Amino acid sequence: MATLAEGDVTGAAALAEEAVTAGRDSGSLAALRFALMLSGVTALERRDPRSAADRYREALTVCRDTGQRHEALNCLEGLGAAAHLAGDRLRAARLFGAARALLNAGGLHPEPGADRDCYDHHLAALRSALAGEVFQAEWAVGRAMTFDEAVAHALEPATV
Repeated sequence: MATLAEGDVTGAAALAEEAVTAGRDSGSLAALRFALMLSGVTALERRDPRSAADRYREALTVCRDTGQRHEALNCLEGLGAAAHLAGDRLRAARLFGAARALLNAGGLHPEPGADRDCYDHHLAALRSALAGEVFQAEWAVGRAMTFDEAVAHALEPATV
């Protein structure tokens, strides 16, 4: 995360991939989840939505299976950013809306960091790219989702 925050996306991506391998080798699902999420954000920064979505989907599955709800919501935002980057703006608005509503409902707040900066950048660009009423309609669809519905939606293959 520090390497990414310093602006070294290539270095951060290499370290993230090493961490994914180490997480898999260690058998630690917590380490694997963290490494997958870091790999996802570095893929977003490299403008590679397919790799980002793959990493976040795997991390989301780990979160769902281990009960890591807060981290799962971060994965929803990462998948929203990946959908935005891939041009699937409606899906992106739904995923961001679901993540924010579920965070708020749980009394949770987005944590600061390089990943948060990345998600916020994509959310701001998404708001600018979609007509206000379209964004609000899709955001509302996401906000109405339960946790299980949001996770199921996020794990569906993207159409773009």
